[in-house]
Amino acid sequence: MVRAGAGALPPNPAPDTASSAENKPQEGLFSGVPNMAQPPQRQINNFPMFSGLYNEIGTIAEVIDQINRISDFVSGRPVQPLQEKQQPQQYAPPQQQPLSQEEIQRRIQQLQHLQQQPTESQAQHPPQTTQQPMPAPVQEQPQQPVQQTHTPTNQTPPEDTTEQPDTLSEEEIEKMYEDLYQYVEGVMQAAQEGRDFSVEPAFVLISRVVDIPKAPDILYRRAIYTRESGDEHSFASSVVLHSVNVSIYAIKIGQGLSYNRNQLIDLGVSALMHDVGMVTLPPDLFSKGQFTQHDIDMLHQHPAKGRAILHKLGADYQWLAEVAYQEHERENGGGYPQGLTGNQIHEYAKIIGVADIYAGLTRSRPDRRGMLPFEAVKEILQTRKQEFDPRVVRILLKTLSAFPVGSMVKLNSGIIGRVIDTDIDSPLRPAILILFDIEGRPVQDKREIRLREHPILHITDTVSQEDLGR
Repeated sequence: MVRAGAGALPPNPAPDTASSAENKPQEGLFSGVPNMAQPPQRQINNFPMFSGLYNEIGTIAEVIDQINRISDFVSGRPVQPLQEKQQPQQYAPPQQQPLSQEEIQRRIQQLQHLQQQPTESQAQHPPQTTQQPMPAPVQEQPQQPVQQTHTPTNQTPPEDTTEQPDTLSEEEIEKMYEDLYQYVEGVMQAAQEGRDFSVEPAFVLISRVVDIPKAPDILYRRAIYTRESGDEHSFASSVVLHSVNVSIYAIKIGQGLSYNRNQLIDLGVSALMHDVGMVTLPPDLFSKGQFTQHDIDMLHQHPAKGRAILHKLGADYQWLAEVAYQEHERENGGGYPQGLTGNQIHEYAKIIGVADIYAGLTRSRPDRRGMLPFEAVKEILQTRKQEFDPRVVRILLKTLSAFPVGSMVKLNSGIIGRVIDTDIDSPLRPAILILFDIEGRPVQDKREIRLREHPILHITDTVSQEDLGR
């Protein structure tokens, strides 16, 4: 159970060569299987019911032989003599007397009657007829597959929505980003004012993201290319917007780690809550460009403050409090507040710690652009690789270094296009649909370029809708 801190990413077990050699069959196909070298001899007379059937009709082969003889007799063909039974004498059926004409007719009628009996599947699903259908019998309705919604113990399940995942448009999915933002903003405001807040809506929102297959990718693109405006810089962007982005990135990493649905929801909610302790810090701290040592010391207090706030949610959510408390711990012991290492750190905290750094590097601010996805991953690998679990870093490289499908990018030739496909082997060289020429004019004949096939071309920047309008 990852909630309790147990790892969901065990190392690949080495094959037990000694055991496999021990169990390897030595001779023959079944010689290595217990009790199969010589099949056990079962005697029919040990089973009275089977013995009775045997004495009445004989073996299947004998029944078939009798049917053939009946068919020959009815058709006027010479009747072949019965084949001699190849069974021990004590199990031989009684000597068959010549069949009378009446007996033959009776057995033929029995066979016809048996052929007309519906099979079990036919009885359950009778063929359709043109007759007036009879009223359906009252029966228990077949159970519909239940779409499980994961919530902690004693938590109200997420509310049902009438929307169908496959029919949601990109605009409707992007609306989830706003819903997440508004929820986190409300939680932060309540925590800042010392009011109680509910974590249940977080499970509802994150379960919707997880349950819609294309939602994580669309929200990932939205998170990567969201740029702050001047009036948003400060707490709203440093904490609220950042928490939403970290949640989306953490879910993407969790998918790469093959997390199941419940684990993804837990992970996403943990990421939404991971920075709640920031509400205890002075507001002007978030607009500072350079931190003093005093500022850094205050900043390092927010994990403990966040744990205290989340403890108030009750015993069912203590795991949330611990994840928030450990999010800044590092694999090599260089984190804070406790200096934990390796398996001492909750697995969700490990993932959120990487997603937190990635979100900070890719975040676009009024004074600077965020790094491109591959630039952020490269920075983590070059400067902070030892701080994180190698398994999580591998998934970060595989999952978050590529350019999201649908994103707008600029090539070194000056042309602008939309990413329409990614290459898992070359995540930095996707397929591009060219939309604008080097002068920024829309092209009439849109064509596709696969960067893997054009080594001299590469992506130099990302382009937002605001950039296209200038």
